[in-house]
Amino acid sequence: MNRKHLAFTLIELLVVVAIIALLIAILVPTLNGAREQAKKVVCLANLSNIGKALAQYSSEDDKEHAFPVSQSIIDTGLSGNAQLFVSWFAWGGRNGQVPFQFTSFSGILIDDTTIWAARHRPLNRYIYGAYTEEEANEMPAFECPSDSGYPKQIGGGPSSIIDDAPQAMRGIPQYDSVGNSYRGSFISRGGQGQMFTVGALGHRLSTLTNIGELMVAGEPLFFNMLGTNGQITSGDLTLVEMVGWHKRLMTDNLLFGDGSARSTQAVQEAPAPAADYPDIDPSAISFLVRGPGWRLDCYPTPGAVVRGGNDVSWLNLDAGKWPLRSYQNLMR
Repeated sequence: MNRKHLAFTLIELLVVVAIIALLIAILVPTLNGAREQAKKVVCLANLSNIGKALAQYSSEDDKEHAFPVSQSIIDTGLSGNAQLFVSWFAWGGRNGQVPFQFTSFSGILIDDTTIWAARHRPLNRYIYGAYTEEEANEMPAFECPSDSGYPKQIGGGPSSIIDDAPQAMRGIPQYDSVGNSYRGSFISRGGQGQMFTVGALGHRLSTLTNIGELMVAGEPLFFNMLGTNGQITSGDLTLVEMVGWHKRLMTDNLLFGDGSARSTQAVQEAPAPAADYPDIDPSAISFLVRGPGWRLDCYPTPGAVVRGGNDVSWLNLDAGKWPLRSYQNLMR
């Protein structure tokens, strides 16, 4: 008796393959989204832990600073934009793992031989205690799992007007280049030897108000979403459409003064006219940078000198109004 051999026809196989391909096409974006959501949760947990460390730092610091005025901000081996760029990140984190290149500073390595090394970063001991030289190269509490660095310049898109990072350092995770994925919220004015700040940096924690809205640190692209350096002005935020590290338009994770961490959208609030702030020097209105539920400025808390001398006349502001009225000199 002849036996009939059962088998799939070519058409049936093609139909099965097509169904599997369709399922993969449907499921992969969902899985990628779930993976990115998990990374965002880890990032927020990192920021929350940093917030706890900041609270401990403030309670033990002799001047009750709400945010570390690190040695790297005052005693620097760099200058100009290179100093500013690294200072945003050098308050915590590991030794840099790749050469740091910034115009004339090409080739500087942020390792244990520099002022920017992990052992000089004030917040590290509040998270890691006493750590070994080997451990100074791995400090995951300061790493965002989605850290991809500043975007590379492509044509005339948003990345072409980013002025916070040199082209040579773009596309490199901040955790690798400067040892810390998270940028401090340093809104300030100053020159080579002086810095005057109206953000959380250097202020006494007890003097700050609305700390639940006051940004102290976060993923760095948020600051670029608000505009390029020198273009952030109250009532006229030069918003730059960018996608954050967690694949959300105009949104990044931020840490606030009360220790809370949340995803925050770079949305401009309706501008308040200068007439609404008679106690603010008109030339300081640009310090008021805010959005729904967040702010960069610490108004009405006066500004603070965190680097330089007592003379703040170089700011060219009216000392009888905010932010110079009763300003604090919090230099170490």
